[in-house]
Amino acid sequence: AGNEAAGNPQAQIAAILAAIAAVALAMLLLICEMAYVTGMAGAAWKHGTASLRDGWEAFERRGSEILVAIVLLFAIGLVAALLAPVTLLLSGAAYAALTIYTLAAVIIGERSALAGIAESFALAWENLWPTLAVVALVVAIAAAGGWLGGWLGGLAGRASPLLAGLVAAVAQQIVVAYATLVVVGEYLKLRNLHEAPGGSQ
Repeated sequence: AGNEAAGNPQAQIAAILAAIAAVALAMLLLICEMAYVTGMAGAAWKHGTASLRDGWEAFERRGSEILVAIVLLFAIGLVAALLAPVTLLLSGAAYAALTIYTLAAVIIGERSALAGIAESFALAWENLWPTLAVVALVVAIAAAGGWLGGWLGGLAGRASPLLAGLVAAVAQQIVVAYATLVVVGEYLKLRNLHEAPGGSQ
């Protein structure tokens, strides 16, 4: 089949278009997920309640900036990864700490993608130890969630492989939602301190 596709221009074009469509769909789902979890986390911190409508409004209003932010974060992360062997992984740690508030700044703070990255850098640098604590907490949450998801998925897998996949996916989303709630809460706290009279501008 591979040889047939290699000698058939139409098959090659179809394969390329299918790959582009898959990437576009994956990006759309990522933007949607980030908008929903971050928008709902922001509403929960601000108003004490959150609904799916908060997520949809975040997606509707900030979708294009989220896309730009994700692309820029990927590019910065790629540079950090390439420098990791030279910097003894310090570039990766710096990337995680300095960009952690970017999506919160873009979605909740309604900053542009570049301004969101700049604000994340500024807030993280001015509050380095609390930010490192948040990064450590997020890593711990992810590790615990991964272990719990694997354990529950293993139990569910005895009944059905499909059920195992569903349980693992639900566990992953719970981890993402809780980690986002932590990051958004810290972002709102630091932003309020930053904008308060006497705070650094």
